[in-house]
Amino acid sequence: DADGTIDSLYSTTNTYDRRGNQLTSLSESDYDADGTIDSRYSTINKYDRKGNLLSSVSESDRDGDGTIDSLSSTINNYARKGNLRSSVSESDYDADGIINSRYSSTYDRRGNQLNSLSERDRNDDGTIDSRYSRTYTYDRKGNQLTRLSESDYDADNLIDYRSSTTNTYDKRGNQLTSISESDSNADGIIDS
Repeated sequence: DADGTIDSLYSTTNTYDRRGNQLTSLSESDYDADGTIDSRYSTINKYDRKGNLLSSVSESDRDGDGTIDSLSSTINNYARKGNLRSSVSESDYDADGIINSRYSSTYDRRGNQLNSLSERDRNDDGTIDSRYSRTYTYDRKGNQLTRLSESDYDADNLIDYRSSTTNTYDKRGNQLTSISESDSNADGIIDS
């Protein structure tokens, strides 16, 4: 209302290592500028000697009561040369110790993603409710040859949806064709 009185305050404080990698981040909000923090978000990152991100842990206190309301983390693994080989991210939406979502992926030595798996626990009972996966293949030049996507909507280990893409390339690596197919009910019959 431009009356000269501060109505709300927001601050972010970051720290870095000598390479410039972010070590920590803390964001705080005081929605009504009364001097009481109303929400707080923090992240702590760890790196290897090459500067690759090994882990990242984030916490949020959405109501500023000092109790963590949600957690998320990422853990990365690298090959000796520093290429990312695998990554796992997890989220606990209400900080009760039960993982609500998990995303994992693996990579080849060139950094191409080989597969990914996303799992969700929607009702917070510790049981996976749905799974989504992707698998990729590549030629020797690193061009993506195939992508297979599969969905298991109710985590009963039966595929409910499947789609695939196949690509071809010329000798120079230029893409010649890309053919995509989908089977919306995973009955083995291509629907589109």
